[in-house]
Amino acid sequence: MTKDLKIVWEKPVIVFYRERKEAPEKKSFAVVKANRLIISRVDAGTNLLGHIEEFFPLMGDIDYISSTEGAVEKYVLCWFDDKEEDLSKALRKQTAVMFSNGVTFRSKDDKRTYNADFIVMTSKSEAIPKVKSKSPSLVLVIYDTQTGFTEKMAEFIAEGAKRVSDVEVELLKIGTPFSVSKLNSASAIILGSPVVYGNVTPMMKTFIRTLKSHKTFHKLNFSDKVGAAFGSFAFSGGWVLIELSEEMEALGIRIVTPPVSVVDGVARQQPLRLEKQTIQSCLALGRTVAEKVRG
Repeated sequence: MTKDLKIVWEKPVIVFYRERKEAPEKKSFAVVKANRLIISRVDAGTNLLGHIEEFFPLMGDIDYISSTEGAVEKYVLCWFDDKEEDLSKALRKQTAVMFSNGVTFRSKDDKRTYNADFIVMTSKSEAIPKVKSKSPSLVLVIYDTQTGFTEKMAEFIAEGAKRVSDVEVELLKIGTPFSVSKLNSASAIILGSPVVYGNVTPMMKTFIRTLKSHKTFHKLNFSDKVGAAFGSFAFSGGWVLIELSEEMEALGIRIVTPPVSVVDGVARQQPLRLEKQTIQSCLALGRTVAEKVRG
């Protein structure tokens, strides 16, 4: 069974040829510049679907595609962009392309901007080129909380990480059921804890000991992971989050940004509310870690 496929090229230059099996055309009949080109395939079939978004002609007669003759033609499309000039790489050349619905356009100041959908009539016997694509990187935000303040921090950190493309984020609260082996699947681990009497919470201390034990017995490997720490304290204790970062480094996690540590207003009998600066710091921490993951 074929797998889902979706590839997007930004601002490609696309070259159009009419497909001629006996005597392939050596000269293109149209060249266009597009805002985006998307190739996709659903699991149910082998035909590739395409969409050319917001394009305009650089040369040739693109309106031919919408003519009676052009609507039944098959075409050869190839394209390049700023990242790759080779027209043969990564699905950048497609044959047996049909524009059954032609092209649509809108006019402004006597200039036309076009859109078009197409289908690549791939026979079942033809092999579709394999394209390497990065799977989403997993970022785990693991935390303990007492007043709910550190939990709010964790939520904003997760939100910051989610703003980076191709990243999957999970929030895990210590004390709720989850498998420690999940950490092996993560590209990044962010740990957070309130400070209690000059230390992380007992639950976080137990969790760190568990990670050390699993590493010792080769059940967890942290050598390829990045991370950071965060937390809150009532009166003092910012250094504790630095110590938490050092514990993570000792496990093998590469710390990529300093910890975020702030005063827990709830512990001082204040409403559960994060200051704007704290929110921005949490968002930034999550985003920084996620960006390091995606390289």
